[in-house]
Amino acid sequence: MFRVFGSYLYAGTSHNGKVYRSSNGTDWTEVANFSGQRRVYQLKEWNGYLYTVTMSLDGTTRTDISFSDTNQRTISTGGGDFVADGFEAGQKIRVSGSTSNDGIYTIDSVTTSTITMIAGDTLVAESEGASITIAVYGRIFRSSNGTTWTEVADFGLTAMRGRCLEIFGDYLYAGTALDEKIFRTNNGTSWTEVFDIGVRTVFTLKAFSGDLYAGANRARLFRTSNGTNWSLIGDWPGDELRSQEAFKGSLYVFSGSTVDSIEIGRAHV
Repeated sequence: MFRVFGSYLYAGTSHNGKVYRSSNGTDWTEVANFSGQRRVYQLKEWNGYLYTVTMSLDGTTRTDISFSDTNQRTISTGGGDFVADGFEAGQKIRVSGSTSNDGIYTIDSVTTSTITMIAGDTLVAESEGASITIAVYGRIFRSSNGTTWTEVADFGLTAMRGRCLEIFGDYLYAGTALDEKIFRTNNGTSWTEVFDIGVRTVFTLKAFSGDLYAGANRARLFRTSNGTNWSLIGDWPGDELRSQEAFKGSLYVFSGSTVDSIEIGRAHV
């Protein structure tokens, strides 16, 4: 993913959650390293800031995870490696699948066998046995200078992974993966859920001819004229609707799967 911002070209990585920039296209400098984020999906300039939406690490799902009854801020694993899984101090995590400890927590410290939460994050004693998932979730960051980045949104309570950004009217919109939601903001810091598409992932958002379009799983295309009321307008063969582009008065959408056929549809407006 590339984006021009100011006098630099920026690039986001797909495997280690980093952003680089270059003033000449050949010499690149790392300007952001988003801890716990695996992929920088999109970069978008809006109202004097460069925004990026990220996808979280996959985390870990195990049956040997327990919650301490001596230190009520510690999660332990009997055979895993939390460090190798990518967990780090300062990350926010979501625990799911437990009996009493599902929720959002902030990591204070990590060893190979333990994760300790910050003061105030209290856990209930629970022995191993259940299939428990611990994951770092997707976030949105922004920068006014390209080098100093501030988190402006996390989707831990409602969505696991950020996927795409688009400007429409006075708002910046964000689509998420795995939790099938669309959010928007008019100030960059306060985000509101405006639509649940019901089909796992919002792959792409595109403003076109006075409307906003959302491409999703099952190759479905949704449209809104006001950002809050959405309608299903397209349903093409293929697993995913991954790309949209305007060309000569039409909106083209690309759908397909990684193991099957591909198809290009055209929506006349």
